[in-house]
Amino acid sequence: MTRTSKARNYHNPGQNNEQHATIARYNQAIKRNPSDDKAYASRGVAYYNIQNYSRALADFDQALQLNPDDDYAWYKKGETLRLLKRYEEALTAYEQALHLDPSDSAVWHNKGVTLQSLKRYEEALVAYEQALHLDPSNAQAYNNRGLAHAELQDYPHALSDFDHALELNSSYAGAYNNRGRVHAILEDYPHALSDFDHALDLDPSNVKAYYNRGFTHAQLQNYSRAIADYTQALELNPSQSLAYYRRGLAHANLRDYSRAIADYTQALELDPSNAQVYYNRGNAHVMQKDYPRALADYTQSLQLDPSQISAYINRGTTHLLLEDYPRALADFDHALDLDPSDATAYYNRGAIHMALEDYSRALADYTQTLELDPSYAEAYYSLGLAHLRQKDSPSAITNFDRFLQLAPSSAKAYFQRGQAYVASGVYQQARLDYERAFALDSAETMSLFQATLPLLDRALERDPSDAKAYFNRMFAYAALKDEASMLTVIERASALDPSISAAMNSYTHIKFEHGDFDRAVQLSPTHPFVYLFRGCAYCKIKNYPRAIADFDRAIQLDPSDARVYILRGFASILSNDVERATADFDHALTLDPSIVNSYGRYIYPKVEGQPDASKLDRVFEQDISVLTWQLYSPQSEE
Repeated sequence: MTRTSKARNYHNPGQNNEQHATIARYNQAIKRNPSDDKAYASRGVAYYNIQNYSRALADFDQALQLNPDDDYAWYKKGETLRLLKRYEEALTAYEQALHLDPSDSAVWHNKGVTLQSLKRYEEALVAYEQALHLDPSNAQAYNNRGLAHAELQDYPHALSDFDHALELNSSYAGAYNNRGRVHAILEDYPHALSDFDHALDLDPSNVKAYYNRGFTHAQLQNYSRAIADYTQALELNPSQSLAYYRRGLAHANLRDYSRAIADYTQALELDPSNAQVYYNRGNAHVMQKDYPRALADYTQSLQLDPSQISAYINRGTTHLLLEDYPRALADFDHALDLDPSDATAYYNRGAIHMALEDYSRALADYTQTLELDPSYAEAYYSLGLAHLRQKDSPSAITNFDRFLQLAPSSAKAYFQRGQAYVASGVYQQARLDYERAFALDSAETMSLFQATLPLLDRALERDPSDAKAYFNRMFAYAALKDEASMLTVIERASALDPSISAAMNSYTHIKFEHGDFDRAVQLSPTHPFVYLFRGCAYCKIKNYPRAIADFDRAIQLDPSDARVYILRGFASILSNDVERATADFDHALTLDPSIVNSYGRYIYPKVEGQPDASKLDRVFEQDISVLTWQLYSPQSEE
């Protein structure tokens, strides 16, 4: 017997507006015949239809007491219990119905739905299979079986079932939504969005479709569209805590932390038991530097779910920002107790040891970080710093090298590697690293140098003969554009270690465009590079005789530098002294034959008639620092 015929036998009530009249009619029937089981069952159906489940259940129980073999009454009792979320009792009622009529596809289907509510997905699949065997045209059964497959992560079968459901019913909005969810799980976002669009075209009030489409937009980092969809879902149903939470995440990704916090707060008003919402609100508070509120949220999150490693790590990091090192250490220790393979926890614990100047433990934690995750770039940088603090310059340089392979645009890494080269006495390489740091981020590099000045002053108080400290202080003064102090330090550093003078003869970052070149020569009369700079300055204002005089002095002080001959040759060409220019270019090539590779287009060993000096004139019109960078580029240095 089909479900429809059984319903007719029970005088199934009509439309919803007739339900109360139907109940009154069966009240009279029961008064006339209190043993009429069908009257009780039919009145139970009417109560069921107006969602008065407690009275419906009482009527089905009375009907079954009068007639225990009424399979339809067992079925409707099961339906009522399912809607009351009394799932185990509902299963018992369905089993009774199937015992009486095992061919009823509707009972099998709803048994599957109940098993699915109990997360007994394998058993649910068996029930759906039986329902579809009895009624292959049941689109809802295909849809629900697809949901069970999805819960078991059997996505191909889930998609196949949703496809079947839509073949049977092309206007089934729920099936489009559910298929879209599986596409989203499989990161097939174009198909997911298409399915959600179809679902909403068919049912513009489908809250789940708006929510799921918003989630998909968020996965595609289209946060503005995600916010629009979550907002639409909330307009349709303002009681969705997860929609507020997801919209908060989208706001946070757009760095709108105030709106994110407002959404997280609303989500928690609706569901104060969600640990993840507290955690993410804590993250938003951190971004606003509201550390006390962040700590309170992380703590609440951990009270709700003590297994959250990320909450321990973030709370520990917040304690670290507040320099509360004992509490920070305790949190990172908790995180590592929960997961000894968490590289971030080791890294952050290493940062605490660094702050406490416990460099041996810092080294151990950073090393463990890299054993767990060899691509953790910042760990190489921090490991380099720890080695530098322990005066292990070679190991520091090695780790800064590895960091720069992963992050080649890091000014701070070039600065710190420069510090390590100074500590090793490799001044030329230190100079190049400092220059590279300035080129990448002059403001950050200036700040780093400025921070070193008090340390360098203390170092020189302890040891006035520390040439390395003088070298670093020289660059710190250069960063602060204090040329006078810098040149004084150069004199002292070079006197202590002649290799510093060699490294500085081609220093290209010092910018004298705002300085006094005559004062520079007075402060450092024995250094060729100050004459070189002043000579370039004279060329820039087309005073070539004075430029040549300064280049002459630079060559007297260091006759081995081929590039000064090139500069004097340029000035001679601009003075129409081709013969002297040719002699200088020839001598430069004798000193360094490779120089032609870089400057061959400017060298005129044999010139017939008047040379075209326009190119050279434009060269000297550039900033002096640019010109010297071209002439003293690191690529041509040993």
